[in-house]
Amino acid sequence: MLITYDPIDYVTRPEPLASVRDGYAMYVVGDSMSPAFEQGDLIMVNPHVPYRPTDDVAIFKKVNGESAAIVKRLVRATADQWTLMQFTPAKTFSLSRKEWPQCHVIVGKYSRR
Repeated sequence: MLITYDPIDYVTRPEPLASVRDGYAMYVVGDSMSPAFEQGDLIMVNPHVPYRPTDDVAIFKKVNGESAAIVKRLVRATADQWTLMQFTPAKTFSLSRKEWPQCHVIVGKYSRR
């Protein structure tokens, strides 16, 4: 999923991000993390929380000067790779940390209703 940094909506800053510098939210696109995150859910991200196995995370890379992101569950991190899990379809896979250098922890969500 390619990311735009232009605002598309505004919400009151939720408690998990109340005093977080650079905290942000983004909409979920796709169903690979269903039922944890559904299409249209608004996830809250704290880029300063240290990640750990079992955290739901947003992983980022650059593609032709644009940012791309995926939302997955972190299984483990080594010096060279992220091992991630998704639910639909269920699978575990690895990505290069050199290609996908940023990992931000998801700290909450607003469910689309």
